[in-house]
Amino acid sequence: LWALLLARHLPLGMGEAGMLLPVSFGDSWPGWSADSHVLAFCQSAVLIIGVAGSLLLLRRLLLGEGRLLWLTTALTVVLGLGGRWLVA
Repeated sequence: LWALLLARHLPLGMGEAGMLLPVSFGDSWPGWSADSHVLAFCQSAVLIIGVAGSLLLLRRLLLGEGRLLWLTTALTVVLGLGGRWLVA
């Protein structure tokens, strides 16, 4: 869930963070803004890292529970894929 929230707010931070330089230092500094393809890649990377971290923690917490581990793993992957669809 934290990775999904970070991926949701990533375009705001990467798209408008470059606007601070021109305001602070005048018009001599060029502003920058991340490309939409870069934003999509970063969002996907954040979600993949979040799902992988969740799966690692679930494996450690549910070590002796075989069926429950597979169920929660499937649920985590489905939520990660659904979250990526919502963020896009």
